[in-house]
Amino acid sequence: MTAPKPAPVSSRTTWLLAALAVVAVALTALLVLRDRDDDSQPQVQPTSNAAERNPALVVSLAPDGAQQLGLPNAAKVIDVYEDPLCPVCSQFEQMYGARLDAAVDQGKIAVRYHLLNFLDKASHSKDYSTRAIAAFRCVAQTGNGLSYTRFHNTLFLTSQPQEEGSSDLSNQQLADLAKKAGAPDAAVKCVADGAQVGPARQAADTGLNALKTAMKGGPAGTPTVMSGDTKIDLDDSNWILKLIP
Repeated sequence: MTAPKPAPVSSRTTWLLAALAVVAVALTALLVLRDRDDDSQPQVQPTSNAAERNPALVVSLAPDGAQQLGLPNAAKVIDVYEDPLCPVCSQFEQMYGARLDAAVDQGKIAVRYHLLNFLDKASHSKDYSTRAIAAFRCVAQTGNGLSYTRFHNTLFLTSQPQEEGSSDLSNQQLADLAKKAGAPDAAVKCVADGAQVGPARQAADTGLNALKTAMKGGPAGTPTVMSGDTKIDLDDSNWILKLIP
């Protein structure tokens, strides 16, 4: 009896197996190179919890309405433009917030937040961004950097309303979140009363004009990070390390 012949392997199957092998080798090489690149870079250890932040952090309100967070002797100051309703700003904070916090805590960077309100009309109340900026101003006026950074993390990471959503946060809800972040009673009342809404609207206009000027006629959107006159490429995962003096 003649033994059955094995089924032939098609040239297509052979080609696919070879291609997969090449891809696997390429991916392995890429991962090795990436690990080498990462090892060659100075590391900034992220702070995962706002409760672990540097207690020496301070926050201040600039005449143009920007809110600067950092140590008084920070080596470099960068400008971050955000809208409290901007979903991409939330993604930015999720991706880079912990590493940026670490650089701020170590005095390597201070951040000037320019909070904009161009998404007001996309909020349920039609003025959420402005009211959130007003709330940030109330907290920033205390000078307490820890309360401010907790509040910032809350509004961008855990409690951000949905753009074009069916609800957003009232002034009282913003005040409750400010209290949970550790803001003193006077700041909490300031938020609940909407006491800074007028100045917040003016600061947002000033910030938007500054962003348009920085973009030199190009599209002005959020989030945007500027180091002096240079727009930072946020697609470069090492941009924070490259900013450190």
